[in-house]
Amino acid sequence: MNRSAMAACAISLALSSGIALAQTPATTQALSRDALAQCAEHTLTLRSESDRLNRENAQMDRERESINQRGAALKQQLASVGKTDLDRGLALHEQRRQQREDAIAFNTRIEQHKQRIVALNQIKRDYDAQCAERPFRRADLETLTPAARDAMQRGLSDVQVPYLSADAATN
Repeated sequence: MNRSAMAACAISLALSSGIALAQTPATTQALSRDALAQCAEHTLTLRSESDRLNRENAQMDRERESINQRGAALKQQLASVGKTDLDRGLALHEQRRQQREDAIAFNTRIEQHKQRIVALNQIKRDYDAQCAERPFRRADLETLTPAARDAMQRGLSDVQVPYLSADAATN
């Protein structure tokens, strides 16, 4: 299974199990061993997916700018082509058609990216509601994998989770 498929499974698993955690109100009681393990999974997912999605955001911003610049340049070139230069005009129209197809494909990827951010935002809300600032037993922490134990000890203060408002997620 490739890394992005594993990440998608982790988000799906975290969402489905996060819903079960969200059904009980957060208290100052220590997290149970199972709840601690679930919080550690949320933390690991938030750390890895936030980093990946933020890198994708930057790459998509560059790609959007490139597509927009290419479209503007083609539009300007088409406007300057005389009606007598049919070959050049046809070539530019073909390039413009390809640019529009690229833009449509990019918009499809943007929508998929938004859905991954929405899913990660749900994991963050579940983490905030059920895990943040909750005490846990050292003995329970020691039962976690080294990566999960480290994630719980580090917390999320240094993690920048990408966020979409409800309006942006549907537009």
